[in-house]
Amino acid sequence: MLLKIENKEQLRELIKNTSSGTKKIQWINEKNEIVQKRIAISTFGSLMIMWEKSRRRGMQYESEITELIQKGILYFVLPNKKEKNMTAAEKYISELKKWEKAVEKKHPNVWNDLLTKKLTPEKEAILLNDANIKSHFDAWKKAGDIGLNRISKYKTTTLDAWRIPEYHKAEIKKALDNKGKYSCSWRYKYDCSVEVNATEEVQRAWFSLEYKDCGNGHYYLLLNENLAIFSEDD
Repeated sequence: MLLKIENKEQLRELIKNTSSGTKKIQWINEKNEIVQKRIAISTFGSLMIMWEKSRRRGMQYESEITELIQKGILYFVLPNKKEKNMTAAEKYISELKKWEKAVEKKHPNVWNDLLTKKLTPEKEAILLNDANIKSHFDAWKKAGDIGLNRISKYKTTTLDAWRIPEYHKAEIKKALDNKGKYSCSWRYKYDCSVEVNATEEVQRAWFSLEYKDCGNGHYYLLLNENLAIFSEDD
């Protein structure tokens, strides 16, 4: 979880009082990339960024940190809480981060719009600081309002786990690679089905697990020829 830094005194106190885990700060650079670095207080009392793979050595970073604070883009990475101690906003953020990491494994010809709504330190801070978020639904609603993906929960599965016939899997990959269409179905514990429409106009693929001879079940976004991520139950 992230906490926005208002001044260097606040940052020093966080470094001193955070007893567990590595102390880290995070910001977004000029290339719109998230930068995360380990931070410490030197023996001379100055703030320094630790060198990679070093526990004791680093580089003084006082002026740069001052500039980041003045721009309002510096955050302290708080230690992870156990899920039972998390607020609704913290739980949503934790699930969303795992969800986004899974989505990065998607095929380049489907679901590209999901990557345009990624969690940033600024949006994470908005969720964490909203006192009106008391439940998953509140966090879900607020996430959409600020341009983030709305997710029910983080859960993934694979087509292999549901015993997809190999010839179907090969055709799914072909449709994804060639921006084409393909649909198929088979039965294993559930009525399983896949629909791919990777055309330029649609760029979508779905995987469904429906109760046998019933129109209800579990629905996933198909990310590639094997991996799917949960969307909703019906």
